Amino acid sequence: MKKELHIIYFISALTRFSILPMILSGVALFYNANEYKLYGQMMILALVIFGVTSLLIELTKDCKDTKLQRNDDSIIVTATWLLTIFISAIPYMLFQNLTFTQSFFESTSGWTTTGLSVLDVVNAPLVIILYRSLTQFFGGVGIVLIALTFIGKSPGIKIFMQEGHSDQLLPNLKQSARLIFNIYTAYVIFGILGLIILGMNSFDAINISMAALSTGGFAPQASSLIYYNSFPIELFTMLLMILGATNFAAHLLIINRRLLTFFKTSEFKIFAIFSSIITMIIYLNSTNAFGISLRVIIFEVISAITTTGFSVTTDFYSQWRPIWVVLLVVLMVIGGGSGSTAGGIKQSRVSIALKSIFMYFKRLTLPKQIIKNSVYYHNNGEVTTLDKSHSIDALMYIVIYLIVLFVGTVIFALYDYSVVDSLFEFASSLGTVGTSVGIISQSTPTVVMWTSIVGMLFGRLEIMVIIAATVSISNRLQRVN
Repeated sequence: MKKELHIIYFISALTRFSILPMILSGVALFYNANEYKLYGQMMILALVIFGVTSLLIELTKDCKDTKLQRNDDSIIVTATWLLTIFISAIPYMLFQNLTFTQSFFESTSGWTTTGLSVLDVVNAPLVIILYRSLTQFFGGVGIVLIALTFIGKSPGIKIFMQEGHSDQLLPNLKQSARLIFNIYTAYVIFGILGLIILGMNSFDAINISMAALSTGGFAPQASSLIYYNSFPIELFTMLLMILGATNFAAHLLIINRRLLTFFKTSEFKIFAIFSSIITMIIYLNSTNAFGISLRVIIFEVISAITTTGFSVTTDFYSQWRPIWVVLLVVLMVIGGGSGSTAGGIKQSRVSIALKSIFMYFKRLTLPKQIIKNSVYYHNNGEVTTLDKSHSIDALMYIVIYLIVLFVGTVIFALYDYSVVDSLFEFASSLGTVGTSVGIISQSTPTVVMWTSIVGMLFGRLEIMVIIAATVSISNRLQRVN
């Protein structure tokens, strides 16, 4: 057990940052000072958590320099996220009278930036609403990245990469983390100011901006963006969603005004091609009888592929034909850019898989001497020649993702939901999207809710990280016994 103490040290050091949403939720007191008692209770809880994690850090600090063994990084990241989600579920249980399952679901949906919700936002205190949005804000960049931004001791590049950060923007890991966090925060401030200028009240603007940039989808109003009935707000929110679903390395290209290089990246091409094609298919096959405008179609398509989950249409499922819903599922499965706040398979893997399939058919039909290897345009502007390892990794992940999607859909369908409804709802969970056809609610069966929770965790941390952690823990327990 002693040799595992370094794992406890890192988990404690990282989990300590789970109290940040509790602390910052006090901003809501500017909008309703009568909630000071609730915030005071939140602070007591935060102090207890800080004390416990600090004690564990002190007890295990002598082991912090122990070299990480195989899969230690997967265990640390997975355990940190599960513990953070558990801690963040406590306010929902204490202050909103949600059950443990409902609270854990709401917390998971926040930290994984999914946006599915069982919270009654109409009657919820502003402190809780802001707290919920803050879990999405910090969940978007990740707990490890937050720790790297603020603490002196680096938990290491392996742990950083396991959380889904595919790009180290600068040679120094801490500087890279701070740059990502600064870009993310700057966009959120930009979003808040833009929404206020467009007529949204400041409290809603704070929540919507964080939800859009984290591609989360939690809204302070029960009817999401329909409540505002504003085309300029919808248009600006789409911009924020796209920024949130874009790889942070690609943001540097935009900031450095290398727009032509940005447009050449493989992920941008996947985003542009699939969103455009599916938008046109739905639009050309719609009629006035369905009452769906091009404005609504474009917004729902962008919301799906960025895995945000905002909606601008009421009675979503009754208005949209089943085939259109399946097309949105395709976008949910593709998801956003690698290393972004979005979920899904990721556009990079889809690009590599399509290029690999294209190369396979070329090798079958063309002479070897005229075949050129496919190249992949990275988000930082670099070009890589694809080899078998790239293709196998991408295709294997896609196959595993689709198997998980199938299993989750079957579990939902076993509870008498239609196959299309089940596919859409679990794809929304697994892709950390948050759009719902009505399956998820406070009355949802417990098994369905926990299936959705597992899907959200798989979607945020990526499937192989959790599998590696689970297998490693199982093997270590067997050795102990």
